[in-house]
Amino acid sequence: MTFMRVIFIGSGELGLPALKKLAPEVCCVVTTPDKSAGRGLKTLPTPIKTLARSLNLPVIETADINHPEMIAKLKSCRPEIMLVAAFGQMLKKTVLEIPEKGVFNIHPSLLPRYRGAAPVEHAILNREQATGVTIIAVTQQIDSGPILSQKKVEIRPDEDTPALSRRLAEIGAELAAEGLKQVENGTAALTPQAENAATYAAKISKKDGLIDWHKNAAEIAAKVRAFVRWPRTYTFYNGREIIICGTGPVNRAAPPSTAKPGTVLRADKNGIEVACGRSSILLTELQAAGKKRLPAEEFIRGFHFTPGAVLG
Repeated sequence: MTFMRVIFIGSGELGLPALKKLAPEVCCVVTTPDKSAGRGLKTLPTPIKTLARSLNLPVIETADINHPEMIAKLKSCRPEIMLVAAFGQMLKKTVLEIPEKGVFNIHPSLLPRYRGAAPVEHAILNREQATGVTIIAVTQQIDSGPILSQKKVEIRPDEDTPALSRRLAEIGAELAAEGLKQVENGTAALTPQAENAATYAAKISKKDGLIDWHKNAAEIAAKVRAFVRWPRTYTFYNGREIIICGTGPVNRAAPPSTAKPGTVLRADKNGIEVACGRSSILLTELQAAGKKRLPAEEFIRGFHFTPGAVLG
């Protein structure tokens, strides 16, 4: 059995299963520097660095993978292949030319759909029935390289971004391992993407999480599932920000015609029912800014929601 010399490049959780699976053939791991996070601004390593250390793999941290010093370090590893997963930096031509057999990327969508920074979030937000994982050759155009392999995955009705991302990461590891072996032994077939079918999943900002209660309930529920990790969906009540962490079944019957979107229809142990542009939605878990996440029954004790209160 032959072994590849692979440089693994990544930071986020998407690449964890692939790094674990390919570890015997990884000669070096490249990741971004530790960052401050949480209320105490504690410095934390990337998930990829943490796993790489546990696997006793050499790690290089860089804020600029295209820097000449980094180029020299990467060349010294003499890689045959580079594999990228959720890294967050563009690789320039000088990096792409280093490995003998190419640079490949694990992308969690059915390319050419949802190129860009947030494909999982946008697939859930748009209430797609399916998404997938694609392994592509990396080029200088974002997520536009030819396809090495691809697998379609059904999105479960109540699946949120973290849950779907974990499933896609596991599938991506299998596809990457199989695909890179094909590259290694010369049997790989690369298929160009259909440019006329390309769509884009733009980076998400904090403002994207604000709920528009004039939207229909199904759209709002999808937004909660899509943005549960970042930026999280939120609304306001008496000037205070309220984060919506979970929802119950959507009531598809239209609310009373006098109910303005955002109006609380009921608030009890089962949740907070809110009128939407069409139908209503049940909020089951909420969080005040800076506080802990609570079931609706506990949350309403502090906010004293009553029917007729208006969110927004």
